[in-house]
Amino acid sequence: MPLSGPDQEDKRKIHAEINQLANQRFLITTAAITLFGVIVGLASPKATPASGTPVGSFVFLMASMLSILLFALFLLSHYYKGLQRVYSTYLRLTDSSGWEADWKEFRKDSYLAYTAPQTIIFVVLNLLATVFPYIISVVTGLRCAPTNGLIVTIVVGSLTELFMVGMGFWGWFDRERKAEQQWLAIKNPQ
Repeated sequence: MPLSGPDQEDKRKIHAEINQLANQRFLITTAAITLFGVIVGLASPKATPASGTPVGSFVFLMASMLSILLFALFLLSHYYKGLQRVYSTYLRLTDSSGWEADWKEFRKDSYLAYTAPQTIIFVVLNLLATVFPYIISVVTGLRCAPTNGLIVTIVVGSLTELFMVGMGFWGWFDRERKAEQQWLAIKNPQ
C-alpha cells in the first residue's frame, strides 16, 4: 500500500508532535543541568576535611552515577530526535512540507542547531562530572583515592563522553536514514 499522505489535520498533528518532541529535548537538557547541580551539591564535602585524607569512594560513586544518568538523559533526547526524524521524513517524502525538505538540505552543511548545542552541554557536564573528584582533591588538599574509584570514574566518564560525541556529532545510531528507507519501502512497494 503506497503512502496516502496526510490531510490538513494530519499535518497539524504531526507538526505539533515534532514541536512537542523538540520541547521535550529542551526540557531533558534543562533536567541534566539541574541533575548535575544536585549531585555535585550532594557529593561536595560539607566541612573542610583534613588535608591528605582520601577523597573517598562516595565522591567517585556519585561522579560515576552522574555520568551514567547524564548519558541516560542524552540517550532519551537522542531517541526523541529519531522520532522527530520519523515524522519530518514522512512529511518530506509525501511532499507535505517544503520546510522539511529545505531543512534536510540545509543540515547537510555544518550548522549549530538543536542537537549540536545540546550535545555540547551534555559533553561539558559529563566532563565536569568525570573530573569532579580531582577538582575536589585539588581544592581541598585531599588525595585522589581510592584508586579503584578513580579508575572507574575515568572509564565510565570517558565511555559516556565518547558515545555522546559519537552520537551527537558523528551521527552514530542516527535513525533518519532508516526512517527514510522504511517510508520509501511503504511509498514504493516492490
